[in-house]
Amino acid sequence: MKSLSDESGATIVMTSHDLSAIQALCHRVIWLDHGVIKAEGPTLEVLREYSRSIRQEEDARLRKCDAAVLHSLDCPSNGRLSELEGYGSKDIIITDVKLQTSLEHDVKTLESLQPFEVIVDWQARTEVANPVFVFCIYLTTGECVSQWIASAGEMGVAVLSGKGHVGFKWPQLMLGAGHYVASVGIFKHRPDRGLEPPAYHVLDRSFHFRVVNRDPSDLTQYGVCRQPIEAELQQSQSI
Repeated sequence: MKSLSDESGATIVMTSHDLSAIQALCHRVIWLDHGVIKAEGPTLEVLREYSRSIRQEEDARLRKCDAAVLHSLDCPSNGRLSELEGYGSKDIIITDVKLQTSLEHDVKTLESLQPFEVIVDWQARTEVANPVFVFCIYLTTGECVSQWIASAGEMGVAVLSGKGHVGFKWPQLMLGAGHYVASVGIFKHRPDRGLEPPAYHVLDRSFHFRVVNRDPSDLTQYGVCRQPIEAELQQSQSI
């Protein structure tokens, strides 16, 4: 198709959802939504706008998934968390969980290899000594992908009271593109011998999010883990 267009000057009309093919073959793009033109112009500009719209739709869908889970845990009608949800002693509870990037503060879609943060708001009903905060990520099939564990003491505060938040920060998100679900918990101590410790408050597999490649036209499957590598090529002298 590209050769035909470049060599003969023929005009080709292509209809596709394959962003990489559109980027490779098209000079201009028209984005149609139920017969209505949403955007028209240079290829990359329209693809970025289309991808942004799709991301917003996916964010809304994932929020509905969260709402369905929280509703099953007696989530109040205002959509915020309450001590009625999850399980544990509730001496200290999780009141909100948000994902944020350097540009957005409450998102459901993250970009692979970009910085991000998980914010866990908490409220202590009494003084709690050195609780342990956990954020655990799973594939939608149930396998654990990654688990982040940090005690209050490791973060510089031995005893918690009142309200506050914990931020899990990463300079690069090393997850590959895909859909994930996460659990958030506060425990009395770290896991021991593979057993779950006594819980203050756990919201099990209650938060959904998606990871995408930063370039929407990059459809390469990098896997679940974007492991940093250093590649080295050596060649012996030709005979």
